[in-house]
Amino acid sequence: MKNLFLCEWQRFWKRKTTVLCFLLSIVVIVVSVIDSIKFNKSLNIADPQYISLYKFPLEVLQKKFILVFNIILIFLIILSVTEEFRNRTIRMVLIRPIKMANIFLSKFLVIAAFMFLFLMICFIGSYLAGYFIFPKINKISLLYYVNTLNGIEMLLYSLKYYLILFLTLIAFSQVIFFIAIISKSTVIATGISIGFLLFSLMYPTVIGVFFREDTLKTLKIKLLSLTEVQINGIQAMIPSGNNLFWYISLIILGYIFIFFSINYFIYKKSDKLV
Repeated sequence: MKNLFLCEWQRFWKRKTTVLCFLLSIVVIVVSVIDSIKFNKSLNIADPQYISLYKFPLEVLQKKFILVFNIILIFLIILSVTEEFRNRTIRMVLIRPIKMANIFLSKFLVIAAFMFLFLMICFIGSYLAGYFIFPKINKISLLYYVNTLNGIEMLLYSLKYYLILFLTLIAFSQVIFFIAIISKSTVIATGISIGFLLFSLMYPTVIGVFFREDTLKTLKIKLLSLTEVQINGIQAMIPSGNNLFWYISLIILGYIFIFFSINYFIYKKSDKLV
């Protein structure tokens, strides 16, 4: 399994699209810096919304950039799964035969490792950029927090935020894996995947039309969407004592378990030696 993972990892990075997608992490940081500087110009440094060193890593995870992360996953998975299987490029030069179920596991681990590295670059890069560009403020105000957070607390908060976002991306990737497996072409896979992403984005708005009152029940229904969890749910679940924590955790883990099991079953069912 280790050799299969390393082989898949090497093949994964040979694609120019993989390198270009990875370099987007730097673009995300640069664009975030530009946007944050413009945003700060209209605010006083004492304003709770002012973006400082410790707050900047969270600005990298704005809605538009989270969508970029999801789109990156869509294209990388489709290229790794649908295109390879339909074009028969899945046949690798190996010393011994490989089972299809193990190929799925190796591809899943490669995608997960890529997204982990991508988020780590965003996290470390944003802190470095923030250190040289934004002022250091030790009292930071955040939504759902009554008291302000200091630098250390903000660092821990950001780490939790990135970790949970990583888990949501794992969950999203499993849905896209399923779409990529059952699709007969990359065009179909891309269309369905983008459609799923758009549906996930529109779903909370549609729910808001039918349930006009902002109750906890309405919020929980909206949070069935993975993108809603990514955009609004994570900041709601991190504060200690928040009863949304276990609910959102169950949603994320539910997506992962259900679609991982389905994907693994599909591969194992066609468990022919390649």
